Amino acid sequence: MTWLILPGLVLAVYLGLAISIYRNQDRLLYIPTTYDLQALQEGCQTRDLTPWPTQDEQYLGLLSSDRQKSTAGTVLVFHGNAGTALGRDYYVQTLAPMGYRVILVEYPAYGAKPGTVGETSLVTSGQQALERAVQDFGEPVYVISESMGCGVACAVAARMPQHVHGLLLITPWDSLPNLAQQLYPAYPARWLVRDRYDNISNCQALTCPIGIVMAEHDEVIPNQRTLNLVQALGDYSRQWTLNAGHNDWFDHTSHSWWQEVMAHVTGKSFPSTAAPDPATPQATTDQSRPAPDEESR
Repeated sequence: MTWLILPGLVLAVYLGLAISIYRNQDRLLYIPTTYDLQALQEGCQTRDLTPWPTQDEQYLGLLSSDRQKSTAGTVLVFHGNAGTALGRDYYVQTLAPMGYRVILVEYPAYGAKPGTVGETSLVTSGQQALERAVQDFGEPVYVISESMGCGVACAVAARMPQHVHGLLLITPWDSLPNLAQQLYPAYPARWLVRDRYDNISNCQALTCPIGIVMAEHDEVIPNQRTLNLVQALGDYSRQWTLNAGHNDWFDHTSHSWWQEVMAHVTGKSFPSTAAPDPATPQATTDQSRPAPDEESR
């Protein structure tokens, strides 16, 4: 009788794990840090940021305070799935000296913002941030995103393409179902995920310059997921590869690297009198097109 019972036990365990993955997928995907408004204000003061466009819980992001020197345009930054916008002030330190006004977009249920996580919630809030940025500061507006934030940014850009003048995707995937299936191959993961974050479909609707940055040693998002996005976009995008992991990619960039990337994203060039490069990044530019991933549909 044991040989009859064992398959049933295995099936029960398998189904139980599948149900657990389905029920807990938001906890697996979204890992927010939260704090109150006082902590937000204190954190902003030490980083020379200010909640924007309001000082209460309805803020949409954090604005770089050096606004009078922002002559190159506005950059909206969509961060990854963990932490908060407050911890991404390195974008301000990098881009503000290049003449950009920087807005670190915050998500619902992250930081001091109320709300719930999920693709619909995050994308809706992101659209509000883009719309308000255009209203407050005019154009051009460029969008930079990392990891899960690429999914939010691509969806926002696809819904408001007329306001996005350039898009930079750092360690992106092609679609969340494809990523889930690769990470959980024993399960029908692509059918279990509620959120889609289909970067291929969303980016194919855009006409602005698109830059894609892959971390060669990415331990979170397999390189094939990024390469599949590059392949799908073809000549509409330009790819850079950093000799880095998923969470330390910024340490492998430099001033000259950012100049090159932003020149592509904005369609502009920078003067030769720019500040000297403090470090040489371990990066390569790869405009070749890898073979398409057969998993993608």
